[in-house]
Amino acid sequence: MFHASPYYALPDTELLKRIGKFIKKTRLELNITQEDLAFKTGLERTSISYIENGKGTSLLSLIQIFRALGKLELFANIFDNSETTISPIMIAKLQKKQRKYASSKKAEKPKKEPEW
Repeated sequence: MFHASPYYALPDTELLKRIGKFIKKTRLELNITQEDLAFKTGLERTSISYIENGKGTSLLSLIQIFRALGKLELFANIFDNSETTISPIMIAKLQKKQRKYASSKKAEKPKKEPEW
């Protein structure tokens, strides 16, 4: 089977390095430290460093990292669209939580002193 994508010609280790570079680049763009990313994912900071250096990881760790970086949509081609359909009830709940208006700061009313 012939694949037109150049990624098929790359060794697995090179793909791991490229994924690690992407994670590091994204993390730095978001101004997140390895320590912060580790906290958000539940992984160790050394694991984050290991992954960023292309040393390999589990699929679960990748999902946790991509979720924390706001990049889960990169897995969109893998997901079955029928499973990602949101129910009308869920849409209503999400819309209910969204703010519809910005609130202005209320001016404090001057307090009147009692007239006794």
